[in-house]
Amino acid sequence: MRQIGLYPRIPTESPCFGHKFEYIFGSVPKRSRFAAIPRLADPLSALAVERAKPKADEYSLADGNGLSLKVSPNGAKSWSVRYRLLSGGRRNVVIGHYPTAGLAEAREKTKGVHQAARAGQ
Repeated sequence: MRQIGLYPRIPTESPCFGHKFEYIFGSVPKRSRFAAIPRLADPLSALAVERAKPKADEYSLADGNGLSLKVSPNGAKSWSVRYRLLSGGRRNVVIGHYPTAGLAEAREKTKGVHQAARAGQ
């Protein structure tokens, strides 16, 4: 715990500033600038990809860097990359299907997609 200015002592082990804000002021406002900070995706593991089971609706598992695994209700799994064009627009492209393309191969293809987008192709 440490003292910050005139505020009471704040536990230094709290995971984000939102908890410190709540500790000091009692609650975090609903439209707080602290609540708007995006969360980065944790990288997928090969085991998590293999264990992804179909659900009633299509869902996706994010790997980071725009790569995600889309799991359809019929059990098909496909790798999708979201990238930004030089003009500012966004696009999604399917780069392969699991298990034909594994996690490492999908990550390599993702790098290629982003490089091509930066080159304007």
